[in-house]
Order: sequence, then structure tokens, then C-alpha cells
Amino acid sequence: MSRVSRPFLIALAFVLAAILRDLSWYFMEAITGMMFTLAVAATGVFAGVYASIYTIKTRTAPSALPLALVICAWLAWFYVPTRELAQSIAFKARLPSYLAAVAEVRESKTPECVESSACFVSKRAPGFIVFPNPGLLSGWTGIVYSPTGEIPADFAAKQDFAGTAYCNPRPIGTNFYVCNFG
Repeated sequence: MSRVSRPFLIALAFVLAAILRDLSWYFMEAITGMMFTLAVAATGVFAGVYASIYTIKTRTAPSALPLALVICAWLAWFYVPTRELAQSIAFKARLPSYLAAVAEVRESKTPECVESSACFVSKRAPGFIVFPNPGLLSGWTGIVYSPTGEIPADFAAKQDFAGTAYCNPRPIGTNFYVCNFG
């Protein structure tokens, strides 16, 4: 039975953690996502150094696999749109609760998510609902439900909760948009 090398396991751990990194921003509090990202980056540096030393010491073709994995993971970190993929996964996971809030607003009720600050109902643009993802400092991302299927250019400027003058909407579902506030 062949053994898997320790550098390969460390490189694989970095690859998996790098994949989960973007999801952490949408399923955990913002500070946790930031700390997880720092931990993943530290793991990536360690994995790269460890794999490099292992490759230099053993000088065999298979020993370069952990280093290749680490390099590919770093390249993907910077060049693959994993943040958009994570937003789509989070949206699909939360869609039933979003639709429940939309139904309550249509019935002229205050959605349950308002009390827990899991959503904001626009007072200045009737029918619009914002489902925020926690952000850091002044910027944050949210899912905006638009009853008209469009986000007006001045939508964010008219909201009490936005604290910014722009939204930069990107469609993610029927009448749902990702907005980067801040």
C-alpha cells in the first residue's frame, strides 16, 4: 500500500481551505471570514515553503505534485471568480427564506427577518427588500429584491440603511440582485 506524503496532505489542506475561504464570507460573521482568510493565507505560505523544500530534497517528479497543487491554488485564489460562485451558493441556500420575506411584504406584513436585522424593507422604495451580508469597515454586500425587476440608479442614495450613494447591482436570480454597497 502506498503512503501519501505529508507535503501532499498539507498542499491538499490548503487547496480545500482556499475553496472554503469565499464561502466563509457569506456563511459566517465578517470578522470570522477575515480571520479565516488570514489563516488560509498562512497555510498557503507554509504549504508552499514545505512543498518547495520537499521537492528540492527528494528531486523526483512525483515530489513536485504538492508544489504544483499549491501554485495552482494560489493562482486560482487571485484569478478565478470564486467570490461570485460563493455568492451564488449562498443565494441558493437562502432563497427559501428570501421568498418567504417577499411573500410577507406582498401581504403587507413586516417580515420576520426585519426584527433580527437579517433584512431591511425599504421605506422609500415600496416592495424592495435588502438581505445584507456582513461587511468590514464601510463596505458590505447584500441581496436586493426588486418587485419591478430593476434597481433604480439612485436606489442606494435613497435608503436609510445603505450609508452610500451607489449600489452597483448584478443580477443573481429573478428580481434578485447582488449589490455592493460602500
